[in-house]
Amino acid sequence: MSTNGGKQPADFWFFAATILLVVVGILLVFDSSFARAGDSGLNDPYYFVKRQIVYAAIGFLALLAMMKISPEKYRSATIIMLAISLILLALVLVPGVGKSIAGARRWIPIGPFHLQPSELAKLALVMYLADRLAAKGLRIRNLSILVPNVLVVGLIAGLIIVEPDMGTASAVVFTAAAMFYAAGVKKRHMIGLVGIGALFSVVMILIEPYRLQRVITFLEPGKDYYGSGYQVTHALIAVATGGLTGVGLCEGREKFYLPAPQTDMIGPTLAEELGFIGMLFLLGLFILFTYRGLCIGHKAKSSYMGLLALGITSMISVQALVNVAVFTASMPATGVPLPFISYGGSHLIAMLIGAGMVLSVSRHLNVKMKEPELEEYENRVKRRRDRRSHLSCTEYRPASKRVRRRTPVRR
Repeated sequence: MSTNGGKQPADFWFFAATILLVVVGILLVFDSSFARAGDSGLNDPYYFVKRQIVYAAIGFLALLAMMKISPEKYRSATIIMLAISLILLALVLVPGVGKSIAGARRWIPIGPFHLQPSELAKLALVMYLADRLAAKGLRIRNLSILVPNVLVVGLIAGLIIVEPDMGTASAVVFTAAAMFYAAGVKKRHMIGLVGIGALFSVVMILIEPYRLQRVITFLEPGKDYYGSGYQVTHALIAVATGGLTGVGLCEGREKFYLPAPQTDMIGPTLAEELGFIGMLFLLGLFILFTYRGLCIGHKAKSSYMGLLALGITSMISVQALVNVAVFTASMPATGVPLPFISYGGSHLIAMLIGAGMVLSVSRHLNVKMKEPELEEYENRVKRRRDRRSHLSCTEYRPASKRVRRRTPVRR
């Protein structure tokens, strides 16, 4: 299935950025949660950070394992991954199977661990699109080829919205759009898809009062201070209090007011305690992660591997951008965790598995994967073209229809 051009070391800077983000995440989880964990019924200030360290260790082992596996193996498991993801997304909605927390049914309890199927679904969708888009080649510019792939994206996003989790569904759609664009989808088709997505988003916001309230709060954060604007207002206070250098590690106060500050709203703790410089450091790590990931995708000689690296990198980077935009009141609030940083087992392990897949691509940049489906199509086109070319050659034309070549006259 491939022509091996030799393996090479994994991309150092991508690996370093990933590990540094995880380490920063562990420190921030402890910083933002130790006081509340100690005062609450848990009676253990290290409760969240101990679990996060375990999740990070499992994720790191998964990263090393995925880094050693050839991208060809990922491709062969694509349909299985997609089928498992769809089954789990359906099961999480079944009462008695999925666990509901704060009105959202997003988790399946497995002993002490809570599996979040949407995290697995994001990776499965990237794998599926990378496989299909690489196999179709430029035929993806045909609407009949594009639509089935869009329907798969819509099915996964729709199941996630029902949980409800519009933030994760939006990240799925943005990731798919980036992969479609990279694969060469026509601009008018992209504009049409964007228009349909925007219209659907407006409808989903209007039919759910809490989503509409979030948009109103985004436009006027201080209007409902003790209600829908409470979280965003305290996040902005934390950012403003931090200033340039911050108030010092573990000295922040807003984490005592923010609900669950170790999850989606973990960014304000860093902004308050380390200030603008600390946020620049964190954003710099994400920029390095994104740049190296896109470079890996660009350098890959296989379309599948290039799309896989681009899709995973885009998925993680989009979530980071959305999270930062939410706590700086640059967009309406949505429950998207900060990749590698926010507390959560499914999320952290899935992100590290994705990073391991990108590192695997970086080790196989010179591998050229064959695309049987694409080659068969190109061969058919070539055969048709060759038949036409023989009929159009000069020797097969009537003499009366031959175009005489004029000899230029020298003056």
